[in-house]
Amino acid sequence: FEDFDMSVKKDEDFAIGYFYRGRMQVVFKDWASAESDFSRAVALDADFRGAYQWRGIANGKLGRHEHAVRDAETDVSLDPNGALTHYYAARALALASSAVKEAEADPKRAESLAEQYGRRAVEVEAARLGLQHDQLVTHRDSGRQRRPGGRPAHHRKHQ
Repeated sequence: FEDFDMSVKKDEDFAIGYFYRGRMQVVFKDWASAESDFSRAVALDADFRGAYQWRGIANGKLGRHEHAVRDAETDVSLDPNGALTHYYAARALALASSAVKEAEADPKRAESLAEQYGRRAVEVEAARLGLQHDQLVTHRDSGRQRRPGGRPAHHRKHQ
């Protein structure tokens, strides 16, 4: 951590230094500091996909669902065919889907947004896996079926 801290103090325009310092903040679960470092990396390099990916996750962890969704969509727009891009976008969208229920005062709006984010997470994950949207629910990932957002599904036998 100290090496990355020194690198950004030495060169305040070093986007990669901010990115890796942010990744270290993630290890310590300091989501606010991580989000700040990822934001600085994006400000220095608007095409820095990794910074969008991790800032989306940090924003999701912080309950900033709209920011998480924006980062996920920006990341996908920068690399529409990237499997890793879709993986991180689906994670950020799933976090946004969970966070929106706590952040929104209007329960109907919260439910609507959570459903919208959840559907988008499924679409993004399906694209990553090369599946049709409806195939994802029964896709076997490491021997276990998964639901939208990555939660384990009840076991169903394929016919």
